[in-house]
Amino acid sequence: VIVPGGRYFATTFLGNYFTNVARAETLGNGGSEVETSMQAFQYFPSEEYLIDLLLDAGFEREKISLEVIGDACVVIRCEK
Repeated sequence: VIVPGGRYFATTFLGNYFTNVARAETLGNGGSEVETSMQAFQYFPSEEYLIDLLLDAGFEREKISLEVIGDACVVIRCEK
């Protein structure tokens, strides 16, 4: 639980960049898709999706900062 005035910081990845990684995992499994519970990363589909998750967690839009570095790395900074 993050108290009012508390801060949340995280880094993650957008899934668009890791499409090839997922394909390689599938090929490495003999064509079987890797179960979600066995994947190394959670592939988030978009910045908007991440913002919606943060809004659902109770952060206010004006206190959410997402910075995309390169094609896929996302730095998230929020304050309650």
